[in-house]
Amino acid sequence: GCDSRSVYLFKAVSGSASSFLGFKAPFEAGRENSLAANAFSVPDYFFKSINQAYWWPDAIFYQIFPDRFYDAAPSLNQKFVQPWGSAPALDNFTGGDIAGITAGLPHIKALGASALYLNPIFKSFSNHKYDTVDYFQIDPTLGEIKDFTGLVSKAHENGMKIILDAVFNHTSTDFFAFADAREKGAKSPYAGWYNFKSFPVNMAKPNYDCWWNIGSMPKLNIKNEKVYEYLLSVARRWMEFKIDGFRLDVPEELPHSFWKDFRKTVKKADPAAYIVGEIWADGSKWLTGDQFDGIMNYKLRNDLISFFVKKEIKAAELDARLAYDKVNLPDSAFYSMLNLLGSHDTPRILTVCGGNLNALKSMVAFIMAYPGAPCIYYGDEIGLEGGKDPDNRRCMVWDKSKWNMEIFDFYQKATRIRNSNIELRRGELYTWRCDNAGLYSFIRTHGGSCMAAAFNNSTADISLRADFKELFSYSDSPAQDFKSVKFATVTNLFTEEEKKYDVKSDGGFNMSIKKEGFAIYRIRFEMAEK
Repeated sequence: GCDSRSVYLFKAVSGSASSFLGFKAPFEAGRENSLAANAFSVPDYFFKSINQAYWWPDAIFYQIFPDRFYDAAPSLNQKFVQPWGSAPALDNFTGGDIAGITAGLPHIKALGASALYLNPIFKSFSNHKYDTVDYFQIDPTLGEIKDFTGLVSKAHENGMKIILDAVFNHTSTDFFAFADAREKGAKSPYAGWYNFKSFPVNMAKPNYDCWWNIGSMPKLNIKNEKVYEYLLSVARRWMEFKIDGFRLDVPEELPHSFWKDFRKTVKKADPAAYIVGEIWADGSKWLTGDQFDGIMNYKLRNDLISFFVKKEIKAAELDARLAYDKVNLPDSAFYSMLNLLGSHDTPRILTVCGGNLNALKSMVAFIMAYPGAPCIYYGDEIGLEGGKDPDNRRCMVWDKSKWNMEIFDFYQKATRIRNSNIELRRGELYTWRCDNAGLYSFIRTHGGSCMAAAFNNSTADISLRADFKELFSYSDSPAQDFKSVKFATVTNLFTEEEKKYDVKSDGGFNMSIKKEGFAIYRIRFEMAEK
């Protein structure tokens, strides 16, 4: 099964000196530092190959908070809906709806995104809808089931996927089971659906388990078989609408056994459905091939902000942090992460950057060139700002004269480069040059082609010598085949400059990376005619 593990270490020997490399770092063996304590312990699922059938490494996601995206059906608006563009509050509504998401598809397509991730759309009385009232109904302020089926088919017609946010840990206090227990107390057939400490139910001072002690979000009792089955039936029902997967809210609050059954339920309906969990730290326990495909990669986001924005870590430290995840996860999970720079739970990335567009562009380019599916939070592409929630949930601006076109053009270019270069989506990843200051670079290879992406967060321009023979050695071809290579065509993907080199007379080329800038080059090798 999944439980057998291999344990191993590396030993590097140079002359009379030797050093061990463990899962943390190189170390000298001694009483304080036993070999066993430093060994890599790797479960066997780790070596499963990537299933090429799945679609998400090729996808760019676009995350939408429905109430704030587009109001295309004003007839659904309740009396208290505020004018579009009103300042976001924890409890206000501005009238975004599902018809608006459908109306926004051409914009999303023009941006270069190919998958939607929607914040909750099931019936709920809050603007965020993380407290579900009815799991089987679309919230009437967002539309009806026909609006949703229309959105799904329109997205699919446009070659786009769609995943829904699901909240299985807690419900609203208006959820039928909680309402019944509140009314009938211990006599309610649903008294066991929550963890009530006593009756009658007291919402002012919750006498039941709830999420973060918020009385309006009572925690379901997943140990109750009826609750367990009910939640699986929710997944089964929405998969019937041909959605392409789920994003799971606070999944660490639920047992692994539930997620194993959840996966079986979803994959039975569609083996290619994407399951992504909201785990903010190390997700390896959920990424063993039997629960989630990937997680929201907040860890990567934090590392990139530390390096590009705060400049509090050097390139070598960034490399160590990124390497930890690459070593710690099976390849299939590493290529399935949802790589985001912001979400409805973080301040807007432009605000985090303090308006520093160099840092912003470097981070966007980074996630577009790195393994995993990049995710764009609605409005980031036009320069929306915003602090912590609810300020990060401002209304989308549809008046193009108010867009930051420098940012929009950059996002469009970055998505186009990812979408048109398979190396950046499915290629192998290798760290390349990385120093103790501001230079971090990596290589992606796919077939005989190679990409070199270099990032410079220092205040001086850098010139990097790229050697053709070395770059070729990263590719899938045997190193000795380099003697048959005649030409190398080098393209700077962002400036679109291209040059063809004769590798016999030119051993390599110089990459220039501007201060607080980056460069991504594609190198294609041509063999001499036999």
